[in-house]
Amino acid sequence: MDKDIPILEDIEHLVKFCHKYKNIYIYGNNERQIYLNKFLKSCDIKVKGYIVEKSKCNNLDLREYTAEEARKNTKYFHIGNLNKRNIYNAGIIIIDETNPYELQKAGFKNYYYISNTNRSNIVTKMKPRAIKKLGVEYNLVDQCNLNCKSCDHCSPIADEFNISLEEFENDMKRLSEITNDNLLRITLMGGEPLLHPRLCDLLKIARKYFKKTPIILHSNGILLLNAENKEPNLWQILKDENIVLIVTTYPIKTDYKAIDAKAIEYGISYNRFMHVGNQKEEGIKWLRHAPFYFKKKAPKYYYISCYHFNDCVTLRHGKLYTCPFKPYSQYLNKYFNTHLEITDKDYIDIYKAKSFEEIAEFCSNRTPFCGYCNIKDRKKTKFEISKRDIKEWT
Repeated sequence: MDKDIPILEDIEHLVKFCHKYKNIYIYGNNERQIYLNKFLKSCDIKVKGYIVEKSKCNNLDLREYTAEEARKNTKYFHIGNLNKRNIYNAGIIIIDETNPYELQKAGFKNYYYISNTNRSNIVTKMKPRAIKKLGVEYNLVDQCNLNCKSCDHCSPIADEFNISLEEFENDMKRLSEITNDNLLRITLMGGEPLLHPRLCDLLKIARKYFKKTPIILHSNGILLLNAENKEPNLWQILKDENIVLIVTTYPIKTDYKAIDAKAIEYGISYNRFMHVGNQKEEGIKWLRHAPFYFKKKAPKYYYISCYHFNDCVTLRHGKLYTCPFKPYSQYLNKYFNTHLEITDKDYIDIYKAKSFEEIAEFCSNRTPFCGYCNIKDRKKTKFEISKRDIKEWT
């Protein structure tokens, strides 16, 4: 299980509970309750109101809303104001550790307790990220010299594409302006980014506009040992521009220990990893198989248990997407003649966004493309080279 991702089985039980009762209430009105309600609304589940104890009402507005206001707001009820009509056929969702004595006293009988794991993880996924907690991924190239099975960037079937220096600079400049150079990180990747003929220039451009934000170069390592013999020397640029190098370790004939030594020699910030999730078996590289439905039939609640959602924010041609599958699905359509549709609701244009807050709010919401993703059947799979078979993505 990945950290901070709601357990899908528990989410399914929650949704089934909500569909059993005519009236759904959430007990309490703090941050967890607010973001739980946001999630339920995204699944077309209407919450009748928040229930608060009279002693905890403080300055809450407990009046009855007009019909027009009710469409825009969730009502607050204190227990003393609830009558039998409110209680009839009602289900209560409890997301905090609490004793529902007051609810029981009022006559409520049907409760759903959110699991310990999901109490915080629902908020993590549904809450707009603070600027220092949002990272952005950017493909410098789409092609790869390794081509892993089930690649979520679709590199095995991608066209050869190298980002132009002009477009990259425009995107970095605008992204820096709207985030005030305060992001969690900028991750430069691919495909395999070392295939870009002007990689060193791109690294300099990124650092020009992001002087404070950590910048990470993600590589499979295959070309790294030859990079020292080229002009300019990539290793020296990594040191000079303070770029973090992360190398993913694969069971291939690449001298990773020599790469480790070279990183130490140049004194660069460096890390190497091999495993997916918590699975650690010596000598095995695990990949993720993330299948699609090629017709939108995924239940709406699936998306909250996606490891990409509100975490792997991807910038492509001036547009921010909440996962890499969205922009790179064009290659699935082209290669397999599928019809995955991207709409203007699946991204936010950084050149039109008015503030970082607008971007953060967008990234914490489900988009229509999520209907294609079969989150329930995602699984780890052993590393293999892609056969370019549609089964790798289904």
